Amino acid sequence: MKYQIWKNNGVNYEVDDAFGQLQMIGVIALLKDAARSQAFQVRIGGSIMACPVIHDGVAYIGANDKNLYALDAETGEELWRFSTNNVVSTPRVSEGKIYFGSFDQNLYALSLKGELLWRFDAKGEVFAIPCVHEGVVYVGSRSGNLYAIDSETGKELWRYSTHGPITSSATIYKDVIYFGSFDQNLYALSLQGELLWRFTGNGGFCSPAIYNERIYCASYDQRFHCISLEGKELWSFKTNGTMPSLPPTVRDGVAYFGCRDAHLYAVNADTGELIWKHKADNVIYSSPAFMDNKVFVGAYDNNFYGIDAGTGRVLWNFPTNGIIISSPTAYKNKIYFGCWDCNLYALTTEGDLSWKFHTSLSFQSPIDVETPGQAKTFEVAWQPSVEAEKKTREEEKDIADYGEFKGTYIDTSKTDYLGRKRKGYKTR
Repeated sequence: MKYQIWKNNGVNYEVDDAFGQLQMIGVIALLKDAARSQAFQVRIGGSIMACPVIHDGVAYIGANDKNLYALDAETGEELWRFSTNNVVSTPRVSEGKIYFGSFDQNLYALSLKGELLWRFDAKGEVFAIPCVHEGVVYVGSRSGNLYAIDSETGKELWRYSTHGPITSSATIYKDVIYFGSFDQNLYALSLQGELLWRFTGNGGFCSPAIYNERIYCASYDQRFHCISLEGKELWSFKTNGTMPSLPPTVRDGVAYFGCRDAHLYAVNADTGELIWKHKADNVIYSSPAFMDNKVFVGAYDNNFYGIDAGTGRVLWNFPTNGIIISSPTAYKNKIYFGCWDCNLYALTTEGDLSWKFHTSLSFQSPIDVETPGQAKTFEVAWQPSVEAEKKTREEEKDIADYGEFKGTYIDTSKTDYLGRKRKGYKTR
């Protein structure tokens, strides 16, 4: 089923899967003027696209090597890891537990020591960050359902079905649940799962943020929206590309958000007027962090930037060896972010490296590319992760339990994403 169709630079793109926008964005950015039909499959690797979460001096990070890691936030020393069966999404720490989704279609609950408490079958890949409120976990999946789950037992309380995949994280404000879906709607539900209202746009909706009694949310029609708590649009800001699935950063009356058009935008939160924009050398597809009147963000040009929040002037940049999708986290005068080069970085607010942690695999996550024929659109045909994993194990001989990757490897550390095929990767 095709969930989303949009246009960019005169080329139509069709996406069969909610994760197509995020996982193939680097390829599309480079191939947007082409006219070939491509099928993409992101595979296991050491890369990180999830966002780090810091709680009580511990950094939690999900990686594409199937692991959730707990690290000492000051030193980067590994405390423990928990393994799943596929890519791990951004966690949430709440009520003394760690909640996170995986592309293995499960939502997990762990103790702070990394012990499994329960897992919930979400019937689809889970990219969204879980939202926890008064003993209930709210999370959506590619199944198109938003689930309400008992935080103690992992039992489903109710579900609300939409007509498209959900990559948006839910947020709760004044006992109302807000979240977006690829069915082109932003939803407002009661805590009992009853529909209060929905706002319909022209593209799938990303994760909302609430600031000063207003909802701020991007959509895949290349617009950034400001919507009242009653579901009425107050203003929208037009960009030239789609924006990240994560919530925007809104501070001191300014909304900051990255975009596929290679800009970081700063927009007046009251009026929607542009204050400044910073142009990188490639896509900016993460939400920035804010600290000490600076915003911090990574880009597909392999650089991580520290930017003056008032003027948009670049104060420094830190080079890496891979694209940066992971949105950063600011904690105690450090900035943490993951990278496609298989590292989690901790920098000072002046751009100096404090430490970096390498995941269990030394190769960047590959993307399989197929060219079944000529077409005027990119058709994204993602295999379900469970079937893809089964196929990998059947067809490939295990090398450190991951096997030889067949198909085209996308070397995300370079600007040429349609790279060479690699074999025989080894674990660190």
